[in-house]
Amino acid sequence: MRIHGWILMALLGACGGGSESGETSSGEEEVTDAPIPPMQTVEPGPEGDPRVNATAADTSPAEPVVGCTTSEDCPEGQLCAGTEGCDTPWECQPARPCTRDLVTYCSCSGETVQGSGSCPPEPYAHRGPCE
Repeated sequence: MRIHGWILMALLGACGGGSESGETSSGEEEVTDAPIPPMQTVEPGPEGDPRVNATAADTSPAEPVVGCTTSEDCPEGQLCAGTEGCDTPWECQPARPCTRDLVTYCSCSGETVQGSGSCPPEPYAHRGPCE
């Protein structure tokens, strides 16, 4: 029992001994489980304000390109995206990360194509091969 107490004391001494000051023995700030303050809600600016939905790289509003069939039809930094089905045109949207999985789609042209599960390669009628 005395050996266990001695080992515990040695470990506490090496770790700073549970100091109440918020600093470790090396002088670094100790991480605590303090609550995180809630995020602030920011109201949108007036309609037409070019700063609304702007990024550092894009400060001017751009017209969406409607009717794209592949991301090659879109400006740099955008990809062609839309919903499942051939009756809704796809449009160029800001690029987003795509998964590296391989999913089979039946394209609107009737060909079986493959692409990312989160970023289909072109407009498609449904997931899975064409029948």
